[in-house]
Amino acid sequence: MKTGLVGIGLWGQNYLKTIKKIPNIELKWIYSPNRKNEKNLPPYCKLVNDYNILLEDNQLDSIIISTPPLTHYELTKKALLAGKNVLVEKPMTLFSNEALELNKISEVKSRVLMVGHIYLYNPAVIELKKMIDKGEIKNIVGFYSNLSNSKPSREDINVMWDFAPHSISLMNFLIGKKPISVNAHAEKLGFKVENIVNLTLTYPNNIRGLIRNSWIESKKERKMIIFGTKKKIIFDDLFKDKLKIYDLFTNKEKIFHIYDKRSPLELQCLHFLECVEKRKKPLTDGYEGYINVKILEKAQKSIEINQEIKIDYL
Repeated sequence: MKTGLVGIGLWGQNYLKTIKKIPNIELKWIYSPNRKNEKNLPPYCKLVNDYNILLEDNQLDSIIISTPPLTHYELTKKALLAGKNVLVEKPMTLFSNEALELNKISEVKSRVLMVGHIYLYNPAVIELKKMIDKGEIKNIVGFYSNLSNSKPSREDINVMWDFAPHSISLMNFLIGKKPISVNAHAEKLGFKVENIVNLTLTYPNNIRGLIRNSWIESKKERKMIIFGTKKKIIFDDLFKDKLKIYDLFTNKEKIFHIYDKRSPLELQCLHFLECVEKRKKPLTDGYEGYINVKILEKAQKSIEINQEIKIDYL
C-alpha cells in the first residue's frame, strides 16, 4: 500500500517511525506546509508543502491525517473525493454533521474511512474485551476513566476533546452500546479553554460511565476501571502489568499478562492496511467516528447549559 502522511508534528513523527517498521506500507509523500527539511525519511519518500501533489497521485492508495482537529474535515473530504482511503486522527471532526458527511462520502466513493481511536488497538484492551465477553466480571454496572496530564497538551481544543475520545471509544467498545445521555461539568483554571472536565455517560440499563480529564494533575494518568456485579478490572496503560482483576468480595488480585508486545499504533496501521487491501470495514470506521464526535458535541453543550442532555444518533 502506497500512502501519504499529512502532518509531521509529535504524533506525525510517531506515525513516521511506525510505518518504517511495516514492510507492506510504503510512505511516498509527507505533506507539511511548515516543514522544509526532515531527516531520516524512508527511501523514495518526499516532503512537500502542496497537498494537491498527494491528491493527484494516482498511485497513492491512502492518506494518513495527523493534523490539528480543526483541519480534519477539509483534509479528509478532499482525500475521499480524490479516491483515497483515509486514516484520520481523533477527534474525527469538531462537528457531528461534518463527521456524518465524511462517512457518507466514504460509502459513496467505496473508500475506507478509519478513525485513530488507538486504545481499541491496544493488546491489553483486546484481551480485556475477550474477558468481558466471556463474563469474567459478570454484568457490567459502570466505568471510571481517568486520562490526565500535569500540563496542557495543546491550545486549539479543550482537555475533553483531547482525551475523552479515548475513554468514549473504549467504553462503547467494551459494552457494545452507545450512551443515551451525557452530563458534563468543566472549569478553566488559569487557562483559556477548559482544562478540567468531568463527564457522566448514561448507557441503557442505567450503566454509568464516569470520565475525568485534566491538564492540572500532579502526574500523568491513563487508567480505566470496569465494575461488574462480581469483579472489577483495572486497565492501567502506564504500568507493565496493564490488566488486574479483583474479586469484589475477597479483593483477591489476579494479574493478566499481555504477550503481544507490538505497539497500539503499529496494530492500528496494520488494521488500516488490511482494511484497504481486503476492502474490510474498520473496527473504528467513519460511523464510529461520528458517534464519538456526537457524544463530545453533546457533552460540550452540557457544559455550556449546565444540565444533562439526551443524545440522539442518525
